Parts: sequence; C-alpha cells; structure tokens
Amino acid sequence: MVVGGFQRTVGLRSARPLRRSMGRPLRAAGFCLLILMATSADAVQGDDPAEPSAIVVARIDGQPIYRATYTEVLRRAGYEAAATQQERQQIAAKVVEELINEQLIGQLLKENGVDVATSEVDAMIASLRSQLSARQQTLEAFLQESGRDESMLRKQLATELGLNKLLVPRLTPERLEDCFEQRKQEFDGSRLRVSHVVLRPDSAAGNGAEAGLLEKAAGIRRDIEDGQLSFVEAVRRFSAGQSRLRDGDLGFIPRHGLMHEAFAAAAFRLASGEVSQPFLTPFGVHLVTVTEVAPGRGSLSTARSEVQKLLAAELLREMLEAKQQSVEIVYSAGIPHFAKAVGTDPLRTVVIEQADEGSGGE
Repeated sequence: MVVGGFQRTVGLRSARPLRRSMGRPLRAAGFCLLILMATSADAVQGDDPAEPSAIVVARIDGQPIYRATYTEVLRRAGYEAAATQQERQQIAAKVVEELINEQLIGQLLKENGVDVATSEVDAMIASLRSQLSARQQTLEAFLQESGRDESMLRKQLATELGLNKLLVPRLTPERLEDCFEQRKQEFDGSRLRVSHVVLRPDSAAGNGAEAGLLEKAAGIRRDIEDGQLSFVEAVRRFSAGQSRLRDGDLGFIPRHGLMHEAFAAAAFRLASGEVSQPFLTPFGVHLVTVTEVAPGRGSLSTARSEVQKLLAAELLREMLEAKQQSVEIVYSAGIPHFAKAVGTDPLRTVVIEQADEGSGGE
C-alpha cells in the first residue's frame, strides 16, 4: 500500500532486478511489493565486531556493515557500468547510506514495538506465489532471476509489513488533507507550461564536469534573479537543447508520465515565474521556470493513494533523519559516504577519508 514510496525515498537501486522481471510492481496481501537490501550484516560470515576494518565499511553504534554486503549491492546498483569516477563515488556513497538506513529502520521498528508474525509473511508469500503462477512463473524462477533466495525475500516482506504497521496509523485524515492542500498541483491533474535552460557536459571535461555545470547554472540563476539577464536571454546564450529555438519552451507537462521524475518534481515545486535551483537529470543540468498553469480538478479522494505514498515517504525520511542524529556512525577509511547523511540533491558532496596502506579501502 503506502510504503511502496519508501523505495523512492531511500533510493534502493538494488530493487530494480525484481521489478523489471514482472514489468510492473506486484502486489501481495494488499501491499506494494517492497524490495529492500539484498542481504543483511547477519547473513555474512564473520560477524565479530572486532574484525579488521578491511572487511567492514561502516559501524552504527558499533554494529558493522560488512564489505561483502556492500560489494554485492554495489554490483546490483551498476557501479562498474558508471562512466566516471564521480558517478561511481555517488553510487558507492548511496549504497552505504541505504545499508545504514536498513539498520536504522530495524531499530525504529523495534523501538516502536512493531512485530511481524511469521504467519503474516507466509500469507504474503502465498499471495505472491499465486500472482506469479497466474503469469506462468514460479517463485523460485523469480528469485533466481533477481539473485535472491526465499529467506532474503521473507526478511524484505517482513520489513514491508513492519513499515506499514509503523506508518499507516500516522497517516491521519488531517495529515492527508494538509499534504494534499499544500501540494495540490502535484495531485489534482494540473499541468504546467515550462521553459528550461539545459547545460550539457563536455566529454573532455573529465570527472568534474557535472559539478562544474551545476556551479555555472547557479551563476546564471543569480544573474536572472539580479535582473542582469532574462530567462529567455539565458536560454539563447547558454542552453544546449533544441528547445532553445523556442526560447526554452517545452509546452505543458503533467506531474507524472512525460518528463524525467527529477525534472517534473522540480517544476511542480515552483510558483509561476520562479526559477528553480540547478538540478541534474541524465540529459544535463537544468534551470526551469513555470510560465503558465492549467489547473486540475482532481480531489483528495481521487489522489488518495499517491498522497499516502508521498506522506509515508516524508514521514519515514523524517524519522530516519532523527534516528541518524541519535546514533554514532563511523565509516571505515577509504569508503565513500555523503557529507550529510540525508538529502535529495542530485550531486551531494562525497567524503572519502584517507585509507591507511593495506586497509582495503575504496
């Protein structure tokens, strides 16, 4: 149900193999099939907290996250296929963050007295088997394709059930109504007419190309805000997209389904005439402005499911942020991690402490 949004919140890229095999998300016992991390620390051999840092990537209040787990999730996240060292560092830092969040979620469930019975997981497994059978696929083949086994799946489903028990009671009618009203354009079918400046990296610029473009875009935005440059002038002078021939105009866009998620999300956070902060998509670095609004007519009743997912994701993110402040997180030398543990910026600052010789760091 609602915690399907957790996958977007925490950014679990390792979930993709399971979802791709079915073409669309499965549902089991009324819930979105949430696929969490591939394994947990207690599934890796050698769980002595005193083991050398060469096989531990981080510790949360002394509890280790092992390199074997980290390496496997890196593989599933496409680390080796990344084009630049900067991209690899971002992926590695994100994987470390996800593994930390997995442990923190377990702590949150325990602290809030959330318990999931084996019979509840059995029911979800049975429902999943039935759905797969209807599509002429077995659970065993499904798991083999994704590189998991049933014990991992059971843990993942137990966590999903636990998250529903933790979050659903907090999704009160008042909170849902407030969320809908505050972000109405995202849910009521509104369409926005947008224009953008897009900056694309020079392939010869090396690993710092994207960071350099973000800085350049920030400078262009400052000039627009200071009145030294109009948005149309910025498009004509700097934009690399074909839309520059139309002064950056992309026409009307909906919140979902047409544009890249990062682009649509940034656009729908803007007031008419406002210029976005620079943000990154696979197409480059963008500045976006809204030139016209076509209001939608949808209501909370028609958008309840999406509002629930968004609110649940935000509540969980807030809980994780608070939890991170209450624990000690220590990263092993040489392991990429974010300067700030939680955030949604496309290129967050990655920190890598100097590894001692022979430490086995990243």
